[in-house]
Amino acid sequence: METKFISEFGEDDLSKIKLSIQESNSKVADTMFTKFTLPYDRKIDTNYLEMYGDYSSNESNNLKNKITGYLQIENKVQDAVKFIQSVTGSTVTEQIDYGFDELPNFDKKLSELPLESFDVTDIHIYAKEIAAKKWPETNFNFPRIYSKKYSPDQEMWNSFDGYYNNLKSDGSEMLRNETDSQGNIFNRNIIHPMPHPIYLLSKGFEDAGFELEGDILTDPVLQKKWVFSGTEYFSKINQFSNIHTIRSNESIKSEWMDHINYGNILVFTFGKEEILNFQDLVYINVTFRAKVQGKWTLKFKVRVNGIDIYSHEEYYNEFQDVTKTFQTSVNINFGKISFHVEGAVLGINEGYEIIKYELKSNSIINTTDQTQGFDNSMVDNKNKIDLKKAVPEMTFGEYFNRFKNWFNYDLDIIDKRAIMNKIATEEITNVMDFTEYEHPTPKRTFQNKRSWLIKFSDLDNDEKKDSIFFDSSGQKINGDETEETSVIEIDGYVMPVRLPKENGYNTAIVLKDSTNTLALVDYDGLKNGQNNANATADCDFPELFQSHWYNWLKLRINGQQFEWSAYANIEQFSAYSIKNYVYAYNNVHIIKQWNKEKISDDYYHIDFTTETIS
Repeated sequence: METKFISEFGEDDLSKIKLSIQESNSKVADTMFTKFTLPYDRKIDTNYLEMYGDYSSNESNNLKNKITGYLQIENKVQDAVKFIQSVTGSTVTEQIDYGFDELPNFDKKLSELPLESFDVTDIHIYAKEIAAKKWPETNFNFPRIYSKKYSPDQEMWNSFDGYYNNLKSDGSEMLRNETDSQGNIFNRNIIHPMPHPIYLLSKGFEDAGFELEGDILTDPVLQKKWVFSGTEYFSKINQFSNIHTIRSNESIKSEWMDHINYGNILVFTFGKEEILNFQDLVYINVTFRAKVQGKWTLKFKVRVNGIDIYSHEEYYNEFQDVTKTFQTSVNINFGKISFHVEGAVLGINEGYEIIKYELKSNSIINTTDQTQGFDNSMVDNKNKIDLKKAVPEMTFGEYFNRFKNWFNYDLDIIDKRAIMNKIATEEITNVMDFTEYEHPTPKRTFQNKRSWLIKFSDLDNDEKKDSIFFDSSGQKINGDETEETSVIEIDGYVMPVRLPKENGYNTAIVLKDSTNTLALVDYDGLKNGQNNANATADCDFPELFQSHWYNWLKLRINGQQFEWSAYANIEQFSAYSIKNYVYAYNNVHIIKQWNKEKISDDYYHIDFTTETIS
């Protein structure tokens, strides 16, 4: 039977090479696998030189060590990559990974998938309308969740109660962020869409040319779940804000002047100019103070582009402690604002505040000047849905594997169908006869001490989700693993529902501040006009174990591991898949792994590792 590697360089006949092919069954592993050949050696002959280049020369440059193509093997053509690992004299060592068509676009980021993106008229009203819907009426939703990510101690967040997708109390629309007449910003809401987990799986497979099918589409546990990304979905509108103080010991000028009573008197000048490289309405709030000697004129001034917009100029007959305040707003077009005090000021060494001002822009600052300071921002909930920005920072393969490990799913690619079914939830009937490959003396390993521990990854602030331990004695919440325990870790969690603050909303709470964690929210539409999340235990233990894991692990708990070898005709053996249940040694087995070594044109020598199930 022919074996060929086909690439841009041509057809490379590997039929005479004794390849060893290793493959593992994803049903008994925590990730999906490609198939691969173990490294093999071959001579660099004339055909090899003409096809790939002079790999035998120590002086050759720009030779590829990774070549993408196709592997024709066992009457099938599959996507493949050849790795050229090393060269010694005229011998080259290669390895081929193949079967990528069974793992479509697993390296693509979720944010690179063709997810929904469109404009809306008013996101505050649109999000409320979507919040009234359920899956599959909508592919995304806006449940209210609570997070401690943004501290109210920060100026930008001092009006934020911690709620994303915060509906008004009357349920009419999402709360809006705003500024008041003095330019003070009130960030009250982050509007953040949350895509449905099945929608993301469907789009991932659709992007690779497959249609998602199987148990996953109707899994009742997933119907009401939505994915929170933890990413910063919103934009920011910069606001210029500058508070500055000039003290009595910070004069910019002093000079002796003639005085009618005292002969000479020391007159001080204080001031500061701000250059504003933008166009906007600017709020000005200034307080002047001066301790002044009598019989002299005191001047307080605010100027915009050299023109007075405020002036206090008064002659004082006797000592006074003078304080004046001024507030206004002016339109600035790349202008200058300056503050000025002049007079016979006393208490120079006291360091009291002579001028204290605050400048604050009204809204958007359009400037290319990178030196311009922006100390506060408004959360801009844009009138747009862009789900590429609302997904966790992970690849599609990582996303798939987290669902696989959490909910015990497997994937089969048949033609253009991606079939995700729960593993062994129904009676096993499609068993293939394997008796012709039996060896009279297989190695049997008794697994009476075997056990499993399924646990969630750690969350923030020492929060932990319950794990489940399972062995021949049954299941136990938060049981301890042993040396023979197989550990399955779930990198994700469903947000619990709590009351985070007095007079707040009882809704989902973010337990891990992360952009690459699979965080789910349970939500199925408005309740009493509000979009609070549901409390649920269906994705936690012990409920999840009973619905998604128990039947499968019960089949395996008393199994024996078999290891043996056999010879097999390549063409006949190509009818088997590593995911087949097989009948051998008077038992039903699941194949865990096999290693196929090609010993002739027509035969393999195969090492099997299987496990009985009952």
